[in-house]
Amino acid sequence: MRLRNQGRNCRGATVLETALVLPILFAVLFGILEFGRAYNMFQAVTDAAREGARYSVAPIASGLPNAGTLPSPSTQVIPYVQYFLKGDGITVPNSNIVVVQNCSGTTACPAVNGTTGLQYTKVTVTAPYKFIYFPFGTLNISSQSVMRNENN
Repeated sequence: MRLRNQGRNCRGATVLETALVLPILFAVLFGILEFGRAYNMFQAVTDAAREGARYSVAPIASGLPNAGTLPSPSTQVIPYVQYFLKGDGITVPNSNIVVVQNCSGTTACPAVNGTTGLQYTKVTVTAPYKFIYFPFGTLNISSQSVMRNENN
Protein backbone atom coordinates (compact mmCIF):
# COMPACT_ATOMS: atom_id res chain seq x y z
CA MET A 1 0.00 0.00 0.00
CA ARG A 2 2.73 2.35 0.74
CA LEU A 3 4.20 2.10 -2.78
CA ARG A 4 0.94 3.25 -4.35
CA ASN A 5 0.92 6.42 -2.30
CA GLN A 6 4.47 7.25 -3.33
CA GLY A 7 3.58 6.83 -7.01
CA ARG A 8 0.75 9.31 -6.73
CA ASN A 9 2.92 11.88 -4.98
CA CYS A 10 5.69 11.55 -7.63
CA ARG A 11 3.36 12.47 -10.50
CA GLY A 12 3.28 16.10 -9.45
CA ALA A 13 7.05 16.19 -9.11
CA THR A 14 7.48 14.75 -12.61
CA VAL A 15 5.17 17.36 -14.10
CA LEU A 16 7.03 20.11 -12.24
CA GLU A 17 10.45 18.83 -13.37
CA THR A 18 9.23 18.64 -16.96
CA ALA A 19 7.84 22.16 -16.75
CA LEU A 20 11.21 23.42 -15.51
CA VAL A 21 13.45 21.50 -17.96
CA LEU A 22 11.38 21.77 -21.15
CA PRO A 23 11.87 25.55 -21.70
CA ILE A 24 15.63 25.14 -21.24
CA LEU A 25 15.66 22.24 -23.71
CA PHE A 26 13.74 24.25 -26.30
CA ALA A 27 15.97 27.31 -25.80
CA VAL A 28 19.05 25.18 -26.45
CA LEU A 29 17.42 23.53 -29.48
CA PHE A 30 16.35 26.85 -31.02
CA GLY A 31 19.75 28.33 -30.21
CA ILE A 32 21.40 25.54 -32.19
CA LEU A 33 19.04 26.19 -35.11
CA GLU A 34 19.74 29.95 -35.05
CA PHE A 35 23.50 29.40 -34.89
CA GLY A 36 23.26 26.99 -37.83
CA ARG A 37 21.31 29.53 -39.90
CA ALA A 38 23.74 32.32 -39.03
CA TYR A 39 26.76 30.18 -39.88
CA ASN A 40 25.17 29.15 -43.18
CA MET A 41 24.64 32.81 -44.02
CA PHE A 42 28.23 33.63 -43.05
CA GLN A 43 29.48 30.91 -45.39
CA ALA A 44 27.32 32.24 -48.24
CA VAL A 45 28.56 35.82 -47.68
CA THR A 46 32.17 34.60 -47.54
CA ASP A 47 31.73 32.63 -50.76
CA ALA A 48 30.17 35.62 -52.52
CA ALA A 49 33.03 37.91 -51.42
CA ARG A 50 35.59 35.36 -52.60
CA GLU A 51 33.87 34.89 -55.96
CA GLY A 52 33.61 38.67 -56.40
CA ALA A 53 37.30 39.12 -55.64
CA ARG A 54 38.24 36.29 -57.97
CA TYR A 55 36.16 37.78 -60.79
CA SER A 56 37.49 41.26 -60.09
CA VAL A 57 41.20 40.41 -60.33
CA ALA A 58 41.08 38.62 -63.70
CA PRO A 59 41.42 40.89 -66.74
CA ILE A 60 38.61 40.78 -69.28
CA ALA A 61 39.30 38.18 -71.98
CA SER A 62 40.58 39.20 -75.39
CA GLY A 63 37.94 39.68 -78.06
CA LEU A 64 35.56 41.38 -75.63
CA PRO A 65 35.09 45.11 -75.08
CA ASN A 66 37.70 46.53 -72.66
CA ALA A 67 39.90 43.43 -73.12
CA GLY A 68 42.91 43.34 -70.82
CA THR A 69 41.40 45.66 -68.19
CA LEU A 70 39.89 44.72 -64.86
CA PRO A 71 36.09 44.45 -64.61
CA SER A 72 34.28 47.57 -63.44
CA PRO A 73 33.35 47.39 -59.74
CA SER A 74 29.93 49.01 -60.05
CA THR A 75 28.68 47.53 -63.33
CA GLN A 76 30.31 44.10 -63.37
CA VAL A 77 31.67 42.97 -59.99
CA ILE A 78 28.77 44.00 -57.74
CA PRO A 79 26.13 42.33 -59.96
CA TYR A 80 28.34 39.22 -60.00
CA VAL A 81 28.40 39.16 -56.20
CA GLN A 82 24.63 39.78 -56.09
CA TYR A 83 24.17 36.77 -58.37
CA PHE A 84 25.88 34.49 -55.84
CA LEU A 85 24.00 35.95 -52.91
CA LYS A 86 20.62 35.54 -54.62
CA GLY A 87 21.45 31.89 -55.25
CA ASP A 88 21.41 31.43 -51.47
CA GLY A 89 18.31 33.58 -50.97
CA ILE A 90 20.21 36.54 -49.53
CA THR A 91 19.24 40.05 -50.59
CA VAL A 92 21.56 42.96 -49.86
CA PRO A 93 21.65 46.48 -51.26
CA ASN A 94 24.53 47.34 -53.57
CA SER A 95 25.85 49.75 -50.93
CA ASN A 96 26.68 46.72 -48.71
CA ILE A 97 29.12 45.40 -51.31
CA VAL A 98 32.39 47.36 -51.38
CA VAL A 99 34.95 46.66 -54.10
CA VAL A 100 38.37 48.34 -53.91
CA GLN A 101 40.58 47.58 -56.93
CA ASN A 102 44.29 48.21 -57.45
CA CYS A 103 45.08 48.98 -53.86
CA SER A 104 48.11 48.06 -51.83
CA GLY A 105 49.70 49.56 -48.78
CA THR A 106 46.70 51.86 -48.20
CA THR A 107 44.18 51.90 -45.38
CA ALA A 108 41.68 50.16 -47.69
CA CYS A 109 44.16 47.39 -48.51
CA PRO A 110 47.02 47.17 -46.03
CA ALA A 111 50.24 45.53 -47.16
CA VAL A 112 49.77 41.79 -47.54
CA ASN A 113 52.70 39.86 -46.02
CA GLY A 114 54.68 43.10 -45.98
CA THR A 115 54.51 43.43 -49.79
CA THR A 116 53.35 46.76 -51.17
CA GLY A 117 54.56 46.45 -54.79
CA LEU A 118 51.76 44.14 -55.91
CA GLN A 119 48.22 45.35 -56.55
CA TYR A 120 45.30 43.74 -54.78
CA THR A 121 41.52 43.84 -54.96
CA LYS A 122 39.44 43.69 -51.82
CA VAL A 123 35.73 42.81 -51.79
CA THR A 124 33.70 43.28 -48.61
CA VAL A 125 30.12 42.01 -48.32
CA THR A 126 27.79 42.82 -45.41
CA ALA A 127 24.39 41.15 -45.08
CA PRO A 128 21.73 41.66 -42.39
CA TYR A 129 20.78 38.54 -40.44
CA LYS A 130 17.34 38.50 -38.82
CA PHE A 131 16.72 36.15 -35.94
CA ILE A 132 13.66 33.90 -36.21
CA TYR A 133 13.39 32.29 -32.79
CA PHE A 134 14.82 34.96 -30.52
CA PRO A 135 13.89 38.66 -30.31
CA PHE A 136 17.44 39.97 -30.72
CA GLY A 137 16.73 42.15 -33.77
CA THR A 138 19.14 42.21 -36.69
CA LEU A 139 22.83 41.33 -36.80
CA ASN A 140 25.17 42.32 -39.64
CA ILE A 141 27.26 39.45 -40.96
CA SER A 142 30.30 40.66 -42.88
CA SER A 143 33.12 39.00 -44.75
CA GLN A 144 35.93 40.16 -47.01
CA SER A 145 38.30 38.66 -49.51
CA VAL A 146 41.61 40.03 -50.82
CA MET A 147 43.23 38.69 -53.97
CA ARG A 148 46.23 39.69 -56.07
CA ASN A 149 45.47 41.27 -59.44
CA GLU A 150 46.56 39.04 -62.31
CA ASN A 151 47.58 41.86 -64.63
CA ASN A 152 50.61 42.73 -62.48
